[in-house]
Amino acid sequence: MHGHESPIHDISYSPDGKLLISGGEDSIVRVWDTMNIADAPVTTIEHAVDQVWTINHSPDGRLIATGGRGKTLKVWDVRQKTLEFESGDHSDLIRSVSWEPSGSRLATGCADHKLRVFDLKKPGAEVLLAEGHRGEINTVVYSPNGHLLASGADDYSVRLWDARTGKPTKSPFRGHRGFVMCLTWSPDSTRIISGSYDYTVRVWDASNGQILFKGALYAHKSRLWSVAYSPDGKHFASADAGTPPRVQIWDARTGKASLPLISANKHSSFKQYAEEHSGKPDRSSDPGKMKAGAAILAAMWFPDCQRFASAGEEPLVRIWDAQTGFQVGDMAGHRESVNALSISADGTKLATASDDRTVLIFDTKSMQPVMKPLTGHDEAVYTVRMTPDGSRLVSGGKDKSLRFWNAVTGELQHVTEAHTDAVRALSMTKDGSKLASGGDDSCIYIWDMRTYERLAGPFKHDASVRTMAFSPDSSRLVSGSDDLAVHVWNTTTGSLAFDPIRVHTGSIGAVDWSPDGTKLLTAGSHDWTIWIWDAATGERVLGPLEDTQDGVRAAAFSPDGTRFVSGFMDHTLRMWDTATGVVLLPIVEELNSDPEGSQSAPDPPRGRTERGGVPRESDDDSIMNMPATVRRKPAPGSKGFWDDADLGGTSKRQGKVDTNRKSKRDVLKSRHKTNILRRFWWRRTVHPGSNLKGKSKEQGSEDSDIGGEELAMTHKPKRPTTRVAAARDKLRVLVAGDDPHARLPSQTEPESDEERDSPTGSEDPNRPDHSSGSDDQSEHGLVDTICFLRLAVLALTLAYRAEAPRRK
Repeated sequence: MHGHESPIHDISYSPDGKLLISGGEDSIVRVWDTMNIADAPVTTIEHAVDQVWTINHSPDGRLIATGGRGKTLKVWDVRQKTLEFESGDHSDLIRSVSWEPSGSRLATGCADHKLRVFDLKKPGAEVLLAEGHRGEINTVVYSPNGHLLASGADDYSVRLWDARTGKPTKSPFRGHRGFVMCLTWSPDSTRIISGSYDYTVRVWDASNGQILFKGALYAHKSRLWSVAYSPDGKHFASADAGTPPRVQIWDARTGKASLPLISANKHSSFKQYAEEHSGKPDRSSDPGKMKAGAAILAAMWFPDCQRFASAGEEPLVRIWDAQTGFQVGDMAGHRESVNALSISADGTKLATASDDRTVLIFDTKSMQPVMKPLTGHDEAVYTVRMTPDGSRLVSGGKDKSLRFWNAVTGELQHVTEAHTDAVRALSMTKDGSKLASGGDDSCIYIWDMRTYERLAGPFKHDASVRTMAFSPDSSRLVSGSDDLAVHVWNTTTGSLAFDPIRVHTGSIGAVDWSPDGTKLLTAGSHDWTIWIWDAATGERVLGPLEDTQDGVRAAAFSPDGTRFVSGFMDHTLRMWDTATGVVLLPIVEELNSDPEGSQSAPDPPRGRTERGGVPRESDDDSIMNMPATVRRKPAPGSKGFWDDADLGGTSKRQGKVDTNRKSKRDVLKSRHKTNILRRFWWRRTVHPGSNLKGKSKEQGSEDSDIGGEELAMTHKPKRPTTRVAAARDKLRVLVAGDDPHARLPSQTEPESDEERDSPTGSEDPNRPDHSSGSDDQSEHGLVDTICFLRLAVLALTLAYRAEAPRRK
């Protein structure tokens, strides 16, 4: 099949399989008759000056939606070749389009980090705008039942949105270590499959975000570009951008490779390759402003709101100024990690619990222990709580015991062994009369602090209880667990105040009540997010709030309730405004100038110098071999990914971008197209669902300014346009590919992985890429420009020196 004069970026089968639509850089959509490829004429649809990057049939096959570099969504009648709808609402390259199964709505994923939903049945095709991703959106897909919309992006996350309200229904699904390039739903809408730059396939439970089959699936040594489910739901396929591309068929019930079969040794080889090349987070860092020396496990405010304390995987407590974010002191005395801390109501005492099996009590003025360590626990101490008057404290740990101490003399007063596994969490009422304990036995008990008798419980979760907090009036207790649920209990009856909160996609790292009792805070130790809830109803107030690329294990409201502080596994702290969700400390300017990159985007997978430029490895046992034939053109100029992917907002280093020119980075990206698999299975019968296409990427020219405020869609009316009819569902398949291996002379790779990964090497993956097409469209335009500037400076210098004698 020949006809396009430039690279083809996307193709799409009609639901009945009779037509094939293709589009690419020649800005023309071609319609092929698959029943008579040899003789039937190819019809074309002119697409103006826009390059076509994504194309998708409507469920009834009557319409096609296209998007691309021109930032315009267009809907065409495929038979009449007429334009039915057009929207210029996007501010950057459109990477993905997906039809709702009913055909009445159309969703787009854009390089500006935004997801848009167009209601084609309403006047002006009303737009819903979803903001939340912290990187370019590569793929969007409706669930077959039409209830949810899934998206994958450069922020390494998969996100779910309510298809009607546009609100996020879960915290982001975390686990990938590279850009999420492709997604597909199971036919019953219960599972999502994702493929990533980290060489892995992951299968997610759509109801809770848990990864199935005990983790990532390994069968590739190149980046994943496409995934697809079979119509009967018994198998799914994944395809990469290797040379030749490797396609793997999986058993959807077991998660095991079925075609070709993979031996244990081969599986180990795939796994080792992915782990070595996808990169692992570097936990080492130097302390700084709002940054500790290790992962933060606990945080607590002093009563005066002027300071707060943090502790974690280092043998000391750090004290921070709440106005400036600078560290103003530390307390040392433990030999191992500090897991928990508690401050007396007057702020004069601070107690700590440590892996070294001891509890320490510090004087907060002198920053020194007031007595010898409290010993008695046989194993690590995980949690500690001090009474408001500072006279007593309780500790719990791995040895399953609760120990009650006199905080003045250090005397052990009582030991309780009700839990059958490690004690992980403690909370005390404001008057110090009651204590709640929770642990790995999934149970919560409430105790009388005077008599040591059990007052209530067990209240049961389905997994370990990690964190708890009493309400200010002591009538309720909020708890977070490894079962992904947050429960609010009536402490007298043990009943739930409202249905469990189930938005987090990993273990709950921290919970807290606002001082006035009107709000709840929950934080995810796995999904990196923080949410604020109405404490009376359990309705969302803010969230998900995100500001780093790692888990949250500590969070606490300030005593006046206007702020809250959070501690992350990447060693950093954040202070937030409770009302708006805006980060107050550290401020954005400081983050931009921080050489340690405390708020940098996650490190790209190893083995990559730019987004896309990686050597391919041939895999002889691939079931498909699709040789490359298309030579790529340079792609348009754009900003570097690392400029401001995490902070949002257009990079100040970028000027106006000429969309008619192509940068070296875009050349690299366009080399790796996703037309390898697309829709792997096709059948004539209409199935209520459609598979999504993984997209090849190129960098856009602008970023959106996404803050930490609540993520929701907002209605944005559009100008009147031609309305289109509703359509039924579709299911399409596609196996296609072009050459991801072909490389221009300027696209050479580093000599080794070490050179590629080195921050001081010739190709730093974290260095912003400011390359753009030169005036003469040279592939070496950047080098030519630098040389020209140097020569110009030299000429001016010589001219100045020549004129110097005359001026004298």
